[in-house]
Amino acid sequence: MTAADYRSELDAFIAELNRAWRAAGGPSFAQLASLAEQLHNQQRPGGVRFVSLPRSTTSEILGGRRKHALKWPWVLTFLSALQEAARQGGINAAEVGSIEEWKRKYEAVLAAHHAQPRPAQADGPRQHGMLSGVGVIDRALAGETSIVAALENDSDADAQLELFLMMVLRSMPKGRHSGRDIAPEWLEQYVALESLAGDVIRAYQTAVVPALLQTEAYARAVTAQRLPDATPDEIARLVRRVAQRQSLRGQQRPCRLWAVIEEAAFRNRQVDTGIMRAQIEHLIILADQADVALQIMPTSIPSNLTRSEPMTIFRFPEPFLGDVVFLDQPDHAPFLFKRKDTDLYKQLFVSLSRVASRPSDAKQVLTTILGEI
Repeated sequence: MTAADYRSELDAFIAELNRAWRAAGGPSFAQLASLAEQLHNQQRPGGVRFVSLPRSTTSEILGGRRKHALKWPWVLTFLSALQEAARQGGINAAEVGSIEEWKRKYEAVLAAHHAQPRPAQADGPRQHGMLSGVGVIDRALAGETSIVAALENDSDADAQLELFLMMVLRSMPKGRHSGRDIAPEWLEQYVALESLAGDVIRAYQTAVVPALLQTEAYARAVTAQRLPDATPDEIARLVRRVAQRQSLRGQQRPCRLWAVIEEAAFRNRQVDTGIMRAQIEHLIILADQADVALQIMPTSIPSNLTRSEPMTIFRFPEPFLGDVVFLDQPDHAPFLFKRKDTDLYKQLFVSLSRVASRPSDAKQVLTTILGEI
C-alpha cells in the first residue's frame, strides 16, 4: 500500500462524508457544533464518547484540507449529528447511512493508513514542504523555479494563491486555436483552473447548464445564442472545446462536480425543445454518477434567496491552496482568491444549496420538468 493509495482511500472517504452531509440537508457547521454539544455527555456502546465539532475543523475536513488520518470519535459524532439534523429537517436519517456501515468504511481507510511505508528520512525542511509530490503545481508550470520557491516559502495564504494564479497564467499556451480568438478573454484562465481542480468544482448557474454537463447539441445551441455573430465553423470549434474539457475531467484524478442550476435554465425558449429534452435526459443519467451532485433551484424560490449572476468555486488537491471563485458578471468576470472574499461566496453557495432540491431528488425533479416542456 503506497501513500498515494492511502490518499485515494482518504479522499474517497471524505467525498462520502460530503455526500452524507448533503443528504442530511447540508446543515450549517454551527448547527452541527450545537448538536455535538447536546450529544457530548452521551456514550455509545463500546465506550466511545462523542466529541465536539468545531466549525473550523469540520470545514477543513469536508474541504479536504486535512490529509492525516481522521479520528473515529470525530467521525462518529459528525455522523450522529448529521442523523439528528436530518430528523429535525424532516429527512429520513437513513439517508446518512448506518453507523455500522460507516465503521466498515472507516476501518478500510485506517487499514490503508497503517499499510503505508514509513517515509525515508531526508535532510532539510523540504521533506514536509508544501510542494512535495506531483500535484497541480507540477502540472501548472514546470521549470519556473523562482516562482515555485517563492510559493513554498511564503507563509501568507493569499500570497501563495496569487503566485499560483500567476503560474497558471504564464503556463497557458499562446496563439489562436480552439476558438481562443472569439471566446471571452477570461475563458482560458477558467479552463486552466477547471483542469487543475482535483477536489471539487461547485457551480451555480442561472440560465444555462454548466459546460461540463452539456450535450453536444445543447452546447452548440447555447454557444450560438451567446455569440450570434459567430460563424458555424467558430461555433463548431468552441463546441469541440467543451467536449475536450469534459474528456479531460474524466481522465484526471476524481474531481466532484456539485452544480446548483436554476429551473429557469430548462425553460429557455430560445433552445429547441428536442435539444432541451435530450439535455435533461442526459442530466438524469449523470445524476446517478458518484462524482456528480445536482440540485435544482425551483422557480418558486423568492428572488431575494437567489443570485442573478452565475459563479464557480474551484478547489485544488493541495491543502495549502485556498479556493478560487469565478463570477460571471455582465460587465466583467473577476477571479477572487483572497480568503475574506472566497469565504463569503462559499457560504453563499451553501445557502443556495439549502433552498434548492436535494441531490437525491434530482432525477425526480428533472423528470417532472421533462414532462412539462
